[in-house]
Amino acid sequence: MTPRPTPTPVDLSGQVAVVTGAAQGLGLAM
Repeated sequence: MTPRPTPTPVDLSGQVAVVTGAAQGLGLAM
């Protein structure tokens, strides 16, 4: 899944959470 930049603050908050979770998962995986 590729996160899409959205101008909506609410969507941005959700995307940030998803990206952060994905980053942590990748960090643990690597």
